[in-house]
Parts: sequence; structure tokens; C-alpha cells
Amino acid sequence: MPFSISCKLPHSKNTALALPFCSPTGYGLGKWGWVTAEIASGEIPVDLFMEWIDESYRAQAPKKLLKQLDEDQ
Repeated sequence: MPFSISCKLPHSKNTALALPFCSPTGYGLGKWGWVTAEIASGEIPVDLFMEWIDESYRAQAPKKLLKQLDEDQ
């Protein structure tokens, strides 16, 4: 079964788009830094996706939650 994830990547967008399994997210979201990764088969780069999820969350979360997240780390 294919795997797909979309994340807002304001800092690593260009690096992500250089990967063969990535493309700008549709519906015009790509111009705002959204990237979609689709892996049809094979190993999923979990560590990379965890970094992207963190970057995406930090790009959208309210400042109060970001402060709390940073305090917990």
C-alpha cells in the first residue's frame, strides 16, 4: 500500500523537493511551502518524516503551544 504525507516546510522545502518522491502539494498549497511525499513501495524514511512533521507543526502551531513544547524538551 502506498504511503503519502503532506507537510508545511518553510525551511526545508527546496531540499525536500529535490527528492524523487516529493512534489509541491496540490490545490495551490505548494506555493505556501507545502510538500507532499509519496512512497509507492520500499522503506519509508521515518526519521526524515519525523523532522518534517516537527517543522510543519512549528510552522503552524500557536506560539503558546510552541513555548510549551520547547519547555518540555
